[in-house]
Order: sequence, then structure tokens, then C-alpha cells
Amino acid sequence: MGTRPKLGILAGGGLLPVEIVKACQKSGRDFFVAAFAGQADPGAFGDVPHAWVRLGAAGKSIAHLKANACKELVMAGAVTRPPLWALFPDSLTIRFFIRSRSSILGDDGFLKALIGMLEDDEGFKIVGADSLLPALLATKGVYGKVKPDQQALDDIEVATGAALDIGARDIGQGAVAQLGEVLAVEDALGTDALLKLAGKLGSGGPGGVLVKVKKPAQERRVDLPTIGVATVELAARAGLRGIAVDAGGAIVLDRDAVIKAADAAGLFVVGVDLKEWMRRTGRSTVAGGNGGGPLVFIVAGEPSGDLLGARLASALRKGHPGPISFAGVGGARMEEQGIKSLFPMSELSVMGAAEVLPRLTTILARIGETAAAIERMRPA
Repeated sequence: MGTRPKLGILAGGGLLPVEIVKACQKSGRDFFVAAFAGQADPGAFGDVPHAWVRLGAAGKSIAHLKANACKELVMAGAVTRPPLWALFPDSLTIRFFIRSRSSILGDDGFLKALIGMLEDDEGFKIVGADSLLPALLATKGVYGKVKPDQQALDDIEVATGAALDIGARDIGQGAVAQLGEVLAVEDALGTDALLKLAGKLGSGGPGGVLVKVKKPAQERRVDLPTIGVATVELAARAGLRGIAVDAGGAIVLDRDAVIKAADAAGLFVVGVDLKEWMRRTGRSTVAGGNGGGPLVFIVAGEPSGDLLGARLASALRKGHPGPISFAGVGGARMEEQGIKSLFPMSELSVMGAAEVLPRLTTILARIGETAAAIERMRPA
């Protein structure tokens, strides 16, 4: 059935794995799906060759793919990567983490190490979803009936700079700007969390703009930024006025449905040419250069520190002449300023030997996690 090698589909959540299955069926290409339990849609692969695997069971996943004679692999769909201890990792997964030191790498480092293991050690060839479905790549220009006005175009430029800056630090792929100010940037929790936060922080008047761009050093065969109907619906719910995506570097799932949803909500969707943007703005994509401004990392361990951290973030945002980004550890007050805590601050809010000793292992692990995040993000 066809001349191309059999394709293994490592399936996470969303529509992308389903679209790849449809493309294989249409072209007559042999395929097999290794669907990640708790990530992929439970009802998506009932009538096609597939197996359900745990995210931490790398050995079993590879065994399924080899048993089904897969030669090429595509990683498709959203995957929320839990901490190592929550994966219940098998021996192959543990060896991978030890060898690659993936516990302290960002998403880019993790994915590049994973590709290296699958290609160099296991003999597969990794292909990009965009090579299988090139029609899904975002194109330049306005998609629907709604067009961005000058204020929206200005906000697109601000949010693009912020998104490229955090992308260069391997933090996320998106940012929201409103009236020339960065409202929030994406972190490990993803676009949905970013939009919910932006909805809380919006200041009324013309709504903000979401920008999604690929990271400057991103391995484009995996994890290209993606939007779909759900993104449009969440953006509308957050009070945004539009979405801009990286033309040629982002995926738009079910374009016709996205346009219909955007038109119905009164939102614009536009593809932005990043090279043209850089020529126009004179900016680079290098973090800490002429991109979206400095990153400030704030750590608070209890409520008074959380309040001080929030006040500091607010003052820096008002006093800094350009965009500025924040990351760190804090509570509700810092979250109000757009700072998504690496973990719940309450895990550090302990006093006295009676409270500290039973939680010492967790506290030490969180300290290590914070230090690793600082090394990875390289804050200003």
C-alpha cells in the first residue's frame, strides 16, 4: 500500500493526529498509532491500527512501533509533560533522562534529545507534521472578514517581540499584548492558560491580541505552534480582538472552521511574516538583545513576599520603557501580575522543624527545580 515507509504516529491531544491519520488513509500509506493515555482523545483511534501507551513507558512504545514495522515517526498533538516522578518511568525512560539530563532542559532541549534517541539509538526517521500536511501551515495575510486596525497592528508588534524573547529562552511560543503593553506570556501550562490569564488582566477598551510564533531555535519537526477553533473560542472568551500566527511556522487546524468561528466572534486571524516584521522593527530574535525586553525572575516563599513580588512586578512594568517579562515562584498576588508560579508557593510556606522535616524532600526538590529553571531561562 504505497511506496513510502510505514509511518508511526506518536499521538497527543487535539485534532492534528487525527488529520494525519486521515491523510494516510487518503493516500493509502500504512501507519500505526501509539496514542498517549491521558493525552490523546480516547475515542479518536478506535477503528485504526493503534495501541495505548503511558507517557513514561518509552520502551513499550518503541516495542509497539518496531513490532508494527514503522520506519518513520511523526510526533503530533499536544502533550503536557509531567515531572519525572509522575511518569512512573520504565527503564528506557530513566536511562534517557539520565543520559540527556532532560530533567533540567527546556522543551526544545528535551525534544532534541528525544529525537536523537529515536533516530540514533532506535533507527527511526523523524518527520514533521507540516511535511505530511503542508496545507495546514499558516499563510501570510488576513484569514476572515475581520481585519486588524492600527492599534491591533501595534499590539501584534509588541506581542511578537515578547513571544520571540520568551521563545529564545525556551519558555513558550505565545504572548498577549493590549494597548502597547504585554499582558502575559506563555509558559509550560500552554496557550489555554495564557488566554485565561489574559482575560483576567485585560483593562477594557480595545481587546488584546494573541501572537503565536515558533521559537527561534526550535526543532521544526516537532511542536510547531498550533491554533484551532478552540483557540478562537478561548480568545473571544478572554475579550481579545484577534490572533496573529507565524506564517510558514505555525499550524492552523481546520482553517475553514477557524475562519467561521473568528468571523462569528468578531475576531481577526492573521498570518505574520517574521522576516518582514524584523526588517520593519529592526529587532532580532535573540533573547536579551533587541527582542521583547528583559526577563525578571522573582521568588517568594510566603504571603508577604508574594505581595512584595507583585508590587515589584507592577512597578517595573510601569517604569520600564519597553516590554518586560516575568517568571518565578509566588502566590495569588504575583499571579495577578501575570507571573505563573513554577509550583504552588504553599509548598515552601513552612516554618519550624515540625513542619519542615516531613516535607524536606519536597522542599529540596523544589529548590533544585527553581535553580534549574533560572539556569534554563537566563533571566536578566
